[in-house]
Amino acid sequence: MAVAVKQTPETSPHSLFDRLPVASLVGMIYVLAGFAIVLRGVPYVWYDVLGPALGFWRGMFVPAILLGALMLAAVVGLVVLGVRLLGPHPAPGLKAGVAVGLVGLLLISIVTRWVGLLFEHGTYDNHWFGSGGSMTGAVITSVVGVLLLAFAVRTFLQPGFEQWLVAVEAQGWFTASSYKRSQGLRVRRGTMVGILILVGCGIWLLANKLQSSTDWRLSIPFTGQVAIASGGDTAVLGEAAVKEGEVVDRYALRDVNEQLDHFVKIADPKDSGLEPGTLIDKEKLAEIESKLKADALEVPTVSPPTPASGTTDYQSVNVLPNVGITVPLLLAAAALWLTWRFVNMPSFADFLIATEAELNKVSWTTRRRLVQDTIVVLVTVVLFTLFLLVVDVMWGYLLKSRLIGVLQVDRNQTEQQSGSMEQPW
Repeated sequence: MAVAVKQTPETSPHSLFDRLPVASLVGMIYVLAGFAIVLRGVPYVWYDVLGPALGFWRGMFVPAILLGALMLAAVVGLVVLGVRLLGPHPAPGLKAGVAVGLVGLLLISIVTRWVGLLFEHGTYDNHWFGSGGSMTGAVITSVVGVLLLAFAVRTFLQPGFEQWLVAVEAQGWFTASSYKRSQGLRVRRGTMVGILILVGCGIWLLANKLQSSTDWRLSIPFTGQVAIASGGDTAVLGEAAVKEGEVVDRYALRDVNEQLDHFVKIADPKDSGLEPGTLIDKEKLAEIESKLKADALEVPTVSPPTPASGTTDYQSVNVLPNVGITVPLLLAAAALWLTWRFVNMPSFADFLIATEAELNKVSWTTRRRLVQDTIVVLVTVVLFTLFLLVVDVMWGYLLKSRLIGVLQVDRNQTEQQSGSMEQPW
């Protein structure tokens, strides 16, 4: 007796990378690693590893050109590898998730840095949180960054946000496919050329402004170190003094210079018997001045001590190398992509297609008729110009003449100003 057995389809277990947030995070890591390879890894290998062996260094023209070619080849290779890793059918919303995640990470970094700069200003100049202000400000800044990152991750994991990413990617901003590619080609191309000309003029002007620009670096708050160029008068502080060539923390140098506020430098000793340039405690100087005044003697004149100074350097993150080159190139690439996507937006593309359809209905004049009409217009304009010139001269002569005399002109003033740039009206 035959028995029917229901076959249940085998289902493959779902992977963790099937989730859109996890796949987007992996994509973000790949993109950031690609930036690190192109912007830091390739120049390091080219100049620091191969440069000494091949006999070239930074600043030479030909090695710089070859480095640009290598960086471009690295970009192409990483893009090709990334496309293959995505596969022929990537998860919906993955490209949008990677792009939105990178933008969000950049915004979080900038906002956290702003908060850090605010607390660094307050702790350094206004002594917030007392002697431990530097550590307290750094901890608060780190907490703010962690909270912003946690909020972003929580938002990213929401089902509604995943649906929004899918909807954004469905608009076509992350794909090269065109909308009704065989229709309205002439108007689309003309629109792209017009937009690119306008944007190109702006990029060209910006490139001229950025010719002398260097790398775009974001300094990290609370990491300032000062290379001492001059110890000033800190030698009076003994062990707390700083010397030329030392590298000290920015806050430590501030504390050392604030200790100098308790001293003054003798500029003119008068009757005090002190040596010029001597550093003396303010309280001790007050005692000396009181004794001198009691004896009707002149008190010394003083000046503030010279603080220690130097060059402050922060640890920083190199966001873009050689801004004068990379920014115009990035803007040009973004302009090309956005212009292409703009003319392929369904609503705007339909408008351009309808515009070309209406233009096809126009009856254009012939070349011979166009030349004849142009000649007629130009001759008419010249004749009207001559007519108005004659009429203007004639009426001006009549109105200034003694017969009518409506316009009065001072002859002496006219003769005096005839040799200057200012002529009477």
